[in-house]
Amino acid sequence: YAKGDQKKETKMMAIVLGMWGYGFLINPAISGYLSDPIKQYPDAEWVTLFHPILIKYPFLPPNIVGCFFCLV
Repeated sequence: YAKGDQKKETKMMAIVLGMWGYGFLINPAISGYLSDPIKQYPDAEWVTLFHPILIKYPFLPPNIVGCFFCLV
């Protein structure tokens, strides 16, 4: 492969690995907060709105949020 700027390459790898590490820390917290919302937040408005879907797929909200963060 073509030689690039060693300083920039090192800095970008540090950023990528740092973001990966933050993802490992933050994602379980988000997943735990959003998982099974019918049991955790039975009176929330968004839970009553999506109740039929959340009965069948109780772990859909953390997966949607994780997918959104991956796309961004």
